[in-house]
Amino acid sequence: MRKKHKVHSYGLFTDISWQDEAFDHVETAVLSSYIKGYRREDGTEYFNPEGYVTKEDIAYTLYILLDIKTAKEKTHIPDLSLCTDTKIVQKIVDNHIMPLEQDGYFHPQKQVTQTEAINYLLKGMEAGS
Repeated sequence: MRKKHKVHSYGLFTDISWQDEAFDHVETAVLSSYIKGYRREDGTEYFNPEGYVTKEDIAYTLYILLDIKTAKEKTHIPDLSLCTDTKIVQKIVDNHIMPLEQDGYFHPQKQVTQTEAINYLLKGMEAGS
């Protein structure tokens, strides 16, 4: 039950048991790169099932799910350096799928509600992505 992949070894999340009813869904989503798992400094892997989803998490998922094209015009994102996946966030914002907040910042660590996540997905689909 230990099949190595780029970002995760199947069955090795320390915080979600293979007996958990959500295990197959979590493993499939992580191994398909729709969501990310995490790795501690000591190499152990975890999922953090009680954690919340951030704007950057959603941007990553949308990028994987949709065919996001490079936009002609680049939007200045003042806090882009706070993002892990700067190219992904830039494309998502440039395509108006996830606009900047009212203060002009992206806020990559801001918690996203389920409704917001669905609205972002719908925007991406409307954008022809």
